[in-house]
Amino acid sequence: AYTALRLSVSEDSGRSWSSPRDIYKMGVFPKFYHMKNGALIIAAGRVGQFLLASADNGTTWQEPLVIPTRDAHWGYCTTGYTCLWESEPDVLTVVYDDLEPDFPVPQRGTPEHEAYVFGSKHRLLIDRYHIHVQE
Repeated sequence: AYTALRLSVSEDSGRSWSSPRDIYKMGVFPKFYHMKNGALIIAAGRVGQFLLASADNGTTWQEPLVIPTRDAHWGYCTTGYTCLWESEPDVLTVVYDDLEPDFPVPQRGTPEHEAYVFGSKHRLLIDRYHIHVQE
């Protein structure tokens, strides 16, 4: 079972906060980015990676854009951690990790599997996405 990705908002520089509300069914270590075109973007993951976009400063969120990763099964895919920035107008660049393709996955619960999941079989990937928010 995964924990929902929740959002709480402050309109007074952090002195008070709204009650947290679920905005997606899961997510770990979210990264927020406010694009010049007004889009508010959240990049998060686990399992897999995804981007969420809001055209109304976080009141509503569009369906997630899922970034393809190996097979999105726990222990066999990306960590869910990302880095993102607006590399040019309306273009978001996202850096994330994934496991090496076509590498045989050791049996779960073995020392080889622990080394695989937490070791050097991850690679960094960079993708660019054109973000146009729908109001």
